[in-house]
Amino acid sequence: MDETARTADGRHWRPSATIEMLRRRAALLATLRAFFHRNGYWEVETPLLCRESVVDAHLDPFELYTEAHERLFLQTSPELCMKRLVSAGAERIFQVTRAFRRGESG
Repeated sequence: MDETARTADGRHWRPSATIEMLRRRAALLATLRAFFHRNGYWEVETPLLCRESVVDAHLDPFELYTEAHERLFLQTSPELCMKRLVSAGAERIFQVTRAFRRGESG
C-alpha cells in the first residue's frame, strides 16, 4: 500500500473495502429492497439495543450497562423484535440490519 495512505501514527486510513465493492453492495441492497417492496413487504427497523436478547446456547451477546446499572444487550439477531412486530399485527415485513455476537469475526 502506498505510504501516503498512512496517518501520522502509521495506521492506514483507507477503507478496507474498495469503492467498487461498496458500489456493488449498494446496488445489491437496492435490488433486494426493490424485490421486497414490489412483493408487498414493507421495511422495518428494530432496536439494536434491547433489554432482552435471543436465547440461544450458541449465540453470545454483548452486554452493556447504563449509568443506572440497567443491563442491555446488543442484538445477536433481529428475530426477537421482528417476531414482536408480527405478533402485534405487522405482516409482510423485512429488515436489513446489523447483528452483534461476541466471539465471532464474520
